[in-house]
Amino acid sequence: MYEQNGYCYGGTPEQPATNVLGVVGVKALPDYRLWLKFTDGAQRIYDFTADLDSPVFRPLREKSIFESVYLEYGATVWQDGAIDIAPETLYYAGYEA
Repeated sequence: MYEQNGYCYGGTPEQPATNVLGVVGVKALPDYRLWLKFTDGAQRIYDFTADLDSPVFRPLREKSIFESVYLEYGATVWQDGAIDIAPETLYYAGYEA
């Protein structure tokens, strides 16, 4: 990571990070699943059911909260950013849409 003109970048000035994985599209589906589109163009489905027992994700059991998912800086978030999950988790633990 490096800083240039007040901006932070991944990689180094000689080798900038070009393969940063992020989410560019998200939609809540029935049964606590998410449809996701990633920066590499892949579309995947992530089943959140098993995660709902984790204390950090328990609020998502309420369907209206789960369905309020949105994107912030390439990550899926809920409740003004209080709940989020890494794009890498969604990508590698998800399945092809």
